[in-house]
Amino acid sequence: MIVLEWDWISEDSKMGKLIFFTACLFFSYKTSASSVDYDCSVRDFTIFSDWGDDSFVKKNLKTRFVLSLRDSEIIVTSISDYFDSSTDVLKIYDRDNKYNVKAMNQSSGYLFLAEDSGKAVYSYLNSMFANSWQLSCKKTVG
Repeated sequence: MIVLEWDWISEDSKMGKLIFFTACLFFSYKTSASSVDYDCSVRDFTIFSDWGDDSFVKKNLKTRFVLSLRDSEIIVTSISDYFDSSTDVLKIYDRDNKYNVKAMNQSSGYLFLAEDSGKAVYSYLNSMFANSWQLSCKKTVG
């Protein structure tokens, strides 16, 4: 997972994050004519760990995700006012004729996307914790 630093903008600056979000959408559109982008809000968040508290859960419920679906991969970008934004590239390992897409990366990220309904689950896990975001997504390009 790649973590992006926000040192070049103040913590309160939503304009900088909006510029970054727009640049991500523009870049993913320009680099792949066959990509489809989704703007996703978090419907539910679950953590399996000893250190997650109510505040952590509430902050994750306010995180947004951009999914850029390409022929063989999905790029997942998280955008948050509370956490460092991040980008994760997952390889598609299964795609059926009902528009269900399953993808994973080598480190611990998993994504299931039902393209027809826009529902998705993004999970990240390791030996210390497991986080799972249930997403409600809308197509933005395509």
